[in-house]
Amino acid sequence: MSWAGSQITPKKKRTQRHPPAPAGGAPPAAPAATPAAEVARGGEEGGGYLSREELAKFVAYGFVPLTGVVDAATNARIIESADRVHSEGDAGNNMIHAVPELRGVLGRARVKAALRTVLGAGYARHPHMYAHANDPGSKEQTVHKDSFFGFEGHRHHAPTWAMLLYYPQKTTIKLAATAVVPGSQYYATEGKTDGRHLHGDEKRAALQAWRTGEMQYECEAGSLLLMHYDLFHRGMANTDTARRWMFKFQFVRASPPTERDAGASPAWKDLTPDAHRHVVCEYVWRWLHGKVVEAAPDAQPQPRQGLHATTDDAQRVCSAYQMALFGGEAGRGELLAALYSESPEVVRAAKHAAAAALYQTRGTPAGAAFLRGLIEVAGDLDHDALAAASAAAAAADAFHWAWVEPEDAARAVAAMRALAAGRGAAHPSRPVAPRLRVPQGSGGAVVSASRGTYVIADPDHGEVKITSAAIGKGSLAPGCAVRYRWVPARSGAEARYLTGGVSRRASQVQRTGVTNAAAEAVLVLGAVAGGAADAALRARACGCVAQVLEVYEKRVPEINGAPARREQGEVLMAASLAGLRAAAGPRGPAEPALAQRLEGVVAAIAAQPLLPKRGARGPSTDQGLRYSLGLCMAAVLRAGSADAVAAVFRRLSALGRLGPGEAKDVRSALMCRVCHLTSNEQPW
Repeated sequence: MSWAGSQITPKKKRTQRHPPAPAGGAPPAAPAATPAAEVARGGEEGGGYLSREELAKFVAYGFVPLTGVVDAATNARIIESADRVHSEGDAGNNMIHAVPELRGVLGRARVKAALRTVLGAGYARHPHMYAHANDPGSKEQTVHKDSFFGFEGHRHHAPTWAMLLYYPQKTTIKLAATAVVPGSQYYATEGKTDGRHLHGDEKRAALQAWRTGEMQYECEAGSLLLMHYDLFHRGMANTDTARRWMFKFQFVRASPPTERDAGASPAWKDLTPDAHRHVVCEYVWRWLHGKVVEAAPDAQPQPRQGLHATTDDAQRVCSAYQMALFGGEAGRGELLAALYSESPEVVRAAKHAAAAALYQTRGTPAGAAFLRGLIEVAGDLDHDALAAASAAAAAADAFHWAWVEPEDAARAVAAMRALAAGRGAAHPSRPVAPRLRVPQGSGGAVVSASRGTYVIADPDHGEVKITSAAIGKGSLAPGCAVRYRWVPARSGAEARYLTGGVSRRASQVQRTGVTNAAAEAVLVLGAVAGGAADAALRARACGCVAQVLEVYEKRVPEINGAPARREQGEVLMAASLAGLRAAAGPRGPAEPALAQRLEGVVAAIAAQPLLPKRGARGPSTDQGLRYSLGLCMAAVLRAGSADAVAAVFRRLSALGRLGPGEAKDVRSALMCRVCHLTSNEQPW
């Protein structure tokens, strides 16, 4: 295993064997300095986990190499089978069934140890995978993060999704070694909530600001690369004379991290020159061990100034984490206010930091108060869907429900149940914005609205008039509570909308935000169902997940083949994952009603006709139903009785077919089934 790093451009490819020195700083410590023997030993240390050194590098870089995992004979058979299948057409997600030895690769002890370390015990393979056949003469990709199969999902700093790349042949620079950007899993590009592509000058500026550079993974045959799902990467041009195979698999966390000894914190400054990243790495390291952060690593920039920086995502993210972990009540309040920022980059950083603040204050009155604040923001769906979705995403990412008091968790369950149904606050006809502490702020209720001009009854200033331009050309309903800040203007002080009462974003973004909010809300319900300490509360949350599944089970015929129903397909996939997390939680088996609803979704999808694939963009013709089917099947295996598993199997027996290599029992047969919605024209 070796690495080659360079600032790669289409015109010139350098093949130096060490990472580049970003402008203005020393070169980053790179995995190239890690002997292959050390990497190979890692899985044997710690009783089935990655070594401490490997995990620290995964946290700092966003990837860890696994070398020498698969033997030469197995590699050769996989290449031969994949070539044969590929000659018949694009197998898509079905490649793992058409080449059954790929399942054996995922079952290797070294691979399972790595996944267990990063995603926790009980992790699950997502139904999506892809076999990348990179033939000679191919073109290099743009540096990017993978989408969620065409959906616009929220991303996560703490590892809840991961990718595993398997290379059955020796892979060199000429043979299109995959390029990755160390440490980029914590950052995104400017101008978008989910900026996931880097081009030209923008790429060069971003990598310089993040103090990193591209590196290409050269490896021996049978090696793998475990990556954080949000790492920037790209496929490279094949200038050799042979085909390069790379099999991509995806995995999801199914349960919260369990507490284990974290030891002394790694020396992050020795792993990465990006000082802004150190506080994030420290939080993720402690989170993976079920611990909270105890001390601040290194000196950092002033929080508020950094959070509202306009062009430096590294400083922005670092400052948000400083507020979350060390800013006390004022810092957490500032994060809540930042969720309403007009800057999508600020909202993004605040969301990630809010999840850290929630986990850091777990089991304390401060944590309970912050959770209530997030619930209020999540209830503001009609006014600011991005803020609501971001608040729900923070609550979903924290995985802290074992420490939440039953009363607070019950309040969260009620709010998330409404949000999953597309409703905001309990009284949508008279919405109330979150009661946030805004420095030097003012507020009041809208008393009249006429042609884009709104009159607000301000207790301190009397009647205040603002126009729709001041609030992003949105709209306010009479009775709506708003907050704003007085700022200087040519004609004197004027009110500028700040934190509540309206969507300030384009209709499509608002629509995406509503979908994201529903998806993240049901994931919160799944986390509560799998992790809350109170049995009655877990049962209630399980029931809520079952209700969401029941609603979307009835909509399956409308979703299949209807691009206009794409958002519903996203929520159904999230509900299916929530069912899996409810079933896989550490607190015991899920409610029988959940298993019944999971079976119902499987039956509804199994009854759908095969539709031809249309185009390459988006989640394909079925709007993600094939992924919901796979996740529901995995959940049934964990939540259901033997009778439930058999019932699901019977639902599919007449409609699908087994992949090559007959399974020996119902459980493995169910998991290895080729989805009946697929064919060579419609890959799963």
